[in-house]
Amino acid sequence: MLNALNEYRNMRQAAQAMNTTQPSVSLLLQQLEERLKVKLFERSPKGMEPTTYGEILIRYARNATHDFEHAEAEIQALSRGITGFIRVGSVTGAVPKLLTKQLIIFQKKYPHVQIYIHVATSDSLYEKLMRGDLDIVLGRLPDQISKHDLEIDYFEKGEEMSIIARPGH
Repeated sequence: MLNALNEYRNMRQAAQAMNTTQPSVSLLLQQLEERLKVKLFERSPKGMEPTTYGEILIRYARNATHDFEHAEAEIQALSRGITGFIRVGSVTGAVPKLLTKQLIIFQKKYPHVQIYIHVATSDSLYEKLMRGDLDIVLGRLPDQISKHDLEIDYFEKGEEMSIIARPGH
């Protein structure tokens, strides 16, 4: 529900996307706000905007959705004899030189792993990594980023290219 409300910023549209009614979404949101004792969305005639509290809960909802997608894919893969999937982010420059070569090697070794590739800037990739939208990033570590929350493997001396992952990946 939180993901739908964040995406549509409108209770009726969120309810339609969830194949339910607006009153049930409204009641569920009200119950959640009462339980947490905070307002999660500011409501106005133009729609809804998440509060700071809402943004925190949306982030957790997004991560739970990603975790469920991983679990679902793993269960489906296991039932079909496939081992899973990985979401890789890469800067443009690394794709032809490093990523393509490594993906060919990886696919030969793990032919049943599905790979999703997202190409963008290092800043954008880092944000997606920390949100849980990516599992691993190939790129430059932005200067303003704390290295303490990451597992980093530097593999190229000249340009400071790194493999970056959240702990446990």
